[in-house]
Amino acid sequence: MSGQARRVALIAGGTAGIGLGAARALAAQGVEVVVGGRDAERANAAARSLDGPGEVVGTVLDSTDQASIDAAVRLAVERFGRLDVIVHSVGAAPSGTFDEWDDAPWRDAFEQKVLGAKRLMSAALPELRKSDSGRIVLVAGSAGKEPGASMAVAGTMNGALISLTRAAATQLAPEGITVNAVSPGPTATGRWERLVEMNAERTATDADTARAAMSEAFPQGRPADVAEVAAAIAFLASPEASFVTGTNMTVDGGQSRSI
Repeated sequence: MSGQARRVALIAGGTAGIGLGAARALAAQGVEVVVGGRDAERANAAARSLDGPGEVVGTVLDSTDQASIDAAVRLAVERFGRLDVIVHSVGAAPSGTFDEWDDAPWRDAFEQKVLGAKRLMSAALPELRKSDSGRIVLVAGSAGKEPGASMAVAGTMNGALISLTRAAATQLAPEGITVNAVSPGPTATGRWERLVEMNAERTATDADTARAAMSEAFPQGRPADVAEVAAAIAFLASPEASFVTGTNMTVDGGQSRSI
């Protein structure tokens, strides 16, 4: 991108899992990246782990704290002079049926995933309006479309994110800012490994046996690789995706039954 300013992305939840994968994919494309996470040390470590022709920095970003979000947006603009992309990959909802949990986990998940996305979008919007290719990508999760009984909390929160995506896309389309969601199915992250361990304990087997049994349930016989999900995010965040907005891109290897 010689001769012009590099594009700038802010990743909420960028210290691990899909968020870190998205930061890695964007950095590899030459985007300047601000990696946001609740812990400063982890955010800085994640930033140092990324390679690319652009600069990568870490910062504190807590999606439940508007002041923290505002500070992260301000850092991106002060450091790089602009902000073109935000990616929200924050929050994990507990598994279980709707009646297994009291109100607290529901509130926590809503604060992180739904209100967190709304807070970040609102804080970044004035800067995205200055970009010639403003992009918003929310990581929603496939349970938002097809929640099983044990995914009541996750399905509700991810469904709300998908609705927020559609509403914001309609609002911002006339301004050339795109808003899209990515809904990954089970993905080989730390959360996947924790689910494997829980399943192994529940079935009195070892982790390898539990992992194989869980993987057999997927059409391709495996969970997604983080890089596969990150590639979808990177495309939706790119200038080339200028006519794609209001979509929910499912990356689940064919697991979803709906069309």
